[in-house]
Amino acid sequence: MVSRIIGSFLLGLCFRRASYVQAQGADLYLGDINFVILTDMHGFVKGTQNDPNLDADYGSVLSFVSQMRSISTSLDQDVFYINNGDFVSGSGFSGNPPTALTPIMEKFPWDLINIGEHEISHRETVEFLLQPGGFVDWWEGRVLTSNIVLAGTDTPMGSRYRFIDGENWGSVVLALGFLYNFEGAPADLLEVIPVEDVILSDWFTSVVLGEDRDYDGILVMAHMDIEDELIGKILRRIRDLTSDYDMPVTFVAGHTHYRAYKKLDDYSSAIEAGGYMDTVGFISSHNVGEVLPNTTELFHHSFLDTNKEFLRATLNVTVLDTAEGQGLSEFIEEIEKSLGLQDYIGCAPTTYKKEAEMSTKDSLTGLYFNEVIPQHVPNWNTTGDLFILGSKEFEYGILEGEVLRNDLQIVVPTQDAIVKLGDDIPGWVILSLKNLEDSEKAPNSILPDFLWSREADDLELFDTYTVYTGESYVRAMSEVMNIALSGSAGNPTEIKNVTIKSIVFDYVEANWVVCSSSSRSKSMSGGQKAGISIGVMAGVCCFCILCLFLRKQRKEDEFNQHYDDAFEPEQNGEANYT
Repeated sequence: MVSRIIGSFLLGLCFRRASYVQAQGADLYLGDINFVILTDMHGFVKGTQNDPNLDADYGSVLSFVSQMRSISTSLDQDVFYINNGDFVSGSGFSGNPPTALTPIMEKFPWDLINIGEHEISHRETVEFLLQPGGFVDWWEGRVLTSNIVLAGTDTPMGSRYRFIDGENWGSVVLALGFLYNFEGAPADLLEVIPVEDVILSDWFTSVVLGEDRDYDGILVMAHMDIEDELIGKILRRIRDLTSDYDMPVTFVAGHTHYRAYKKLDDYSSAIEAGGYMDTVGFISSHNVGEVLPNTTELFHHSFLDTNKEFLRATLNVTVLDTAEGQGLSEFIEEIEKSLGLQDYIGCAPTTYKKEAEMSTKDSLTGLYFNEVIPQHVPNWNTTGDLFILGSKEFEYGILEGEVLRNDLQIVVPTQDAIVKLGDDIPGWVILSLKNLEDSEKAPNSILPDFLWSREADDLELFDTYTVYTGESYVRAMSEVMNIALSGSAGNPTEIKNVTIKSIVFDYVEANWVVCSSSSRSKSMSGGQKAGISIGVMAGVCCFCILCLFLRKQRKEDEFNQHYDDAFEPEQNGEANYT
């Protein structure tokens, strides 16, 4: 018996050593009103595949929110699910138009969806979303566009506002959805009204004053940086209109892809929850009447890594996956296969890092400027041409080894066309573009805000150059050059059938053809290799211990059998001693 107990212990020890170490989850403080947030997903419904620690996909998040809603229901608390825009334009799941992405989006129980600039930057996507019976219609008023209207009309693209009702605590929330003052929408289809004008409009004044309906709190989905001054302007207008200064106002920010939380006043807070499916944001608030001033915080927030074990541990449930969530994951895989996103397209000779300095051999930007652009931008002149790229254009690096189609899709999420700003632009005018870098700051990045294909110090002030950039930066750069040249900078020209993303594919398919057998799979870090080695050694040790235990157990069983045979009682109850 003792040997059996010891054996079971050793066997259990081996399996525990080999299993995933359970992570400690985040502390979620459920209030009366709770918001679960995804923002700036950019089509990353399969998850952040270039980061093995972020292994949750859209189906995993659906399982998380489904289980969270069950928990909140048992506690009589309300949970709402918020998508804060820029859900298109990024991974291979999101084309232009996003025909493969929207069926996936429609399987998620969003209570509210905001619109970001990427949803309205391209004509094909706008027309697709607005078609009769299309994406906007499908959500039946849950797509909010407080400052986006159809061109030449006063008709909003979606809904200006919406009241959402909690099923448990019975909360009523007034929801609004704003986009920053974006100027890049197709002018004949949509118009983005300046936020400053909307908050002075009659409809905004009426709804905030409660003339439509009483409410318990305000949610402002603001697709803009959490530090954008427009958030303060919206809040001040709300405070001016409401007689109750203690009305809870929650802002959900976005657009700039980083995590941040900010207390705006005693009864208002803002949260920004990362991007590219790296974060599930959470913020809750209490009924103001239940909170004692200066003793208990009205708002509580958490940032959750999109790691399946972390999400499971956060809810303290045995299993994260639900049938509904697993079904969505399988649906995503079916679409992935149909799009060929796991197709092999090349073999990276080394690992290229997004944050590496351009002069190093492992620099992704160095690869782009020194090899990709010269080979695949038509008529490129290395001595006389200059390419200026935003540092936000790259999201992930490229790992050594096999490169799959979706690997490159998420390395360069943007669909920006390449645009020639002009020929014969003087060096002194180009240097004036450096002033734009402060306004295009990329939070939490060690890269400069603009990436130049040649050092600015190498430019001669009175020599002329041909300048290229991505379409997202054309308006701002053209304005600067027109000021410098008194309006004679010329008209930018889009390079047909060439995008910032497409030339990366062209380069890989032309230069990284076949993997050798030694590099057939993604490279691993030294720590990963060491971890695998230790795991193998531990497994061998466990196997040896188990074999020794089983051998000893077999001999013990043979002895016991012999002993039992020797002393087996006879039919008459007397022992047989023969």
